[in-house]
Amino acid sequence: DDADDDGEHRAAPRRRLRAAAAKRGIADVAAARRPVPPPLRLFAPAALAVGVGSFAYHATYTYAFQLADFFGMYIFTALPLTLNALRTWRAVTPRAAVALFVAIVVVSMALTVAARALRIKYQLIVLVHVLLVVGHEAALVATRHRAALRGAALRTFGAAVAALIVAFAFSASDGTGAICYPHSLYQGHGVWHCFSALSLVLLQRVYAQHYASRRGQWSAAADATKLI
Repeated sequence: DDADDDGEHRAAPRRRLRAAAAKRGIADVAAARRPVPPPLRLFAPAALAVGVGSFAYHATYTYAFQLADFFGMYIFTALPLTLNALRTWRAVTPRAAVALFVAIVVVSMALTVAARALRIKYQLIVLVHVLLVVGHEAALVATRHRAALRGAALRTFGAAVAALIVAFAFSASDGTGAICYPHSLYQGHGVWHCFSALSLVLLQRVYAQHYASRRGQWSAAADATKLI
């Protein structure tokens, strides 16, 4: 009997460890199957719009598909601009956010058509969108605003900006002819696509990390997503 009790005593810690591991595994599975927050679901279709538009334009090099290319980019850049407005200003209602998103895309497309007619570089519109996103976040951090990115989200945002700077640098080197090898596998514009795609992935991660730490600030964004 003493031997049986001793064996039972030694086995108890192993059973507790197995039970704890099983509970942890169940929790991990539940976390993996947890629904993606509504605002974050928009990044995938927005990135897909960028890819489809870019593919169509580079496959044809026609004006119509160039507009499709810019349309996809405006859809993506309008997303952080709108989400930033929602998490920063309480006065921005979900319906107003949807209207803002649509307005950014429509106005940007109209400016693109007008800029082409006036022979103005309409690529600058995308740059303005990027500067607005970066400038907005810099202002929030500088003023220690309640909605400012912090911790991992802020570091990821910095990485996204760095990737985009590298992308713009390679695109400019190719577009200006400063570094141009027409018959080489290396193409500056190709590097632009790689690093700009990386920045899109990192930007989605920024908002995922911010959502995880500040869910209360995202309630309006979730409501706005339901209206789309």
